[in-house]
Amino acid sequence: MRAGRSWLALLVAALVLAGCGGMLQKGARPAQHDLGGPRAARTVGVPLESIEAHAAGWLDGTGIQYRLAYRSATERLSYAESRWASSPADMLAVALRGALDTPPAPRGCRLVIDLDEFIQVFSSPSQAEVLLAGRATLIDARGRHLIDRMRFSLTETAGPDAAGGVSAFARATDALAGRLADWLDRTAGRNKECEQ
Repeated sequence: MRAGRSWLALLVAALVLAGCGGMLQKGARPAQHDLGGPRAARTVGVPLESIEAHAAGWLDGTGIQYRLAYRSATERLSYAESRWASSPADMLAVALRGALDTPPAPRGCRLVIDLDEFIQVFSSPSQAEVLLAGRATLIDARGRHLIDRMRFSLTETAGPDAAGGVSAFARATDALAGRLADWLDRTAGRNKECEQ
């Protein structure tokens, strides 16, 4: 008899908890960020078949990474309540495709971005900047010859939170697009391989 009542009490408790489950608040989902909407495209002299970006392994995820440099020069952290909508490399490639307008060509060159750093760095609890660094490589239409390579390292002042970092990364991306456009225009004047 007691065993039956214990079982019945457990069943009632389980049903009550199941009924209340819909009223329990679930944890808030992290805010998702990208690098902003469409950019004003700048025409460049090099015909490009594709613009692609790759990143170091630690940048493969969607965490918005930061470093408290005043506390540790080696520790990477990620914001708990904010995420990128995609990996930094994917977002950067999309942004650059929108920012660089290239002339039509049967077979253009490939622009490959190798992203080494995409992080918000705090020099103090209230002062931060973002760092966007890597290499841009221009490869001929057949993919056999490296035409030119450019290293880049850009910083932008950032607010001391995830939203401040996201805004600064958008500005750094625009600055990178401008630097790439200038570089591609100089390359176009020296080399015609992309038009073959």
